Amino acid sequence: MVPLGHASLKQVVYNISKLYRGIKSVTIIINGKTFYRTTEACQIAGITRNTLLRWIREGSFPDTENRDRRGWRLFTEDELEKLKNEVNKIIPKKQMAP
Repeated sequence: MVPLGHASLKQVVYNISKLYRGIKSVTIIINGKTFYRTTEACQIAGITRNTLLRWIREGSFPDTENRDRRGWRLFTEDELEKLKNEVNKIIPKKQMAP
């Protein structure tokens, strides 16, 4: 039997369903707030980790506000939504560099 800790039943079922489909979940719940690690955020947004890190390094996407005790990025649901919007952003041709 796995202890539930502070995870809600809904979150436990969600994580189990993801594991069942072969996707390892790295979602973290701290004080009732859901966070995503870099790998999962990139999977959900549909980009590679290298792309995200390049965008952060180049300043085209802001770094996360939260890190865990090891210094790993923790994406909030809002930050994840912003990442998905960035991935799906459409830029008119006249605004693109030649």
